[in-house]
Amino acid sequence: MLAPALNVQAIRGQELVVHEHVDSLVRQIGLEMNDKPSVEMRQWIDWHTWDLASDVAYNLKCNQVKDNKSSGALHPLNETELGFLTMYVEKDELFFSMFVRVGLWATTQQVALTFPTGIRVQRQTTTVQTCHIAMTRSERWFEDARSICPGRFLPNDHQPYDTRSDRDARGSFAPFSLGPRGYPCTNSAMRRLRIVIAQMVWSFDMKLTNKDQIDWERDAYLYGIWEHVGLWVKTILRPGLGKTLLA
Repeated sequence: MLAPALNVQAIRGQELVVHEHVDSLVRQIGLEMNDKPSVEMRQWIDWHTWDLASDVAYNLKCNQVKDNKSSGALHPLNETELGFLTMYVEKDELFFSMFVRVGLWATTQQVALTFPTGIRVQRQTTTVQTCHIAMTRSERWFEDARSICPGRFLPNDHQPYDTRSDRDARGSFAPFSLGPRGYPCTNSAMRRLRIVIAQMVWSFDMKLTNKDQIDWERDAYLYGIWEHVGLWVKTILRPGLGKTLLA
């Protein structure tokens, strides 16, 4: 049902809307940096994400980035508005919580089974769900796993490629869910993410100003949805972009 909205043609057709929202984000951050020594980036990214999602999915203009405040169109539903729905969700959570996983899932050729953590899987054809954080920070799978090394994801023949990454298990790195229940919006999300990062880096020289007060791995946590720490960033507009960017 969702496939037509997530194919390559549909994703390309949304790029104009994506660029409009990204341009608005950069413009508003540029205006705020004139009045403040640093900008709280997490709030801006949250607003941008929901503005873009509501526009692309429902043609709903929340204008949170433009108005510099949360939209009244996005609010939690309480029991008085949809009481039956609230009751049903709570009943369902009683029997099957979405956020608690006791074991790992193993999939063989035709059988899916659950096994306790710690059992060693011998068959090479078996696919298992791994702990993303533990695997990507393990020296067993990635050289200098906790170091910032973007070159590890470049092709081997690319000039900035880091040869220290020759033995990295890059094929096992999957930031989005895979398989029959995989995340259907992977291509769309990655395309939009590249646009946002490219535009931000092209427009601003950024420096984290509260890095001594936060620890990303300690302070960020996940209960169904990520709760991130505040990121105060000093943004400096790159030379030559002032008139065109903030016009």
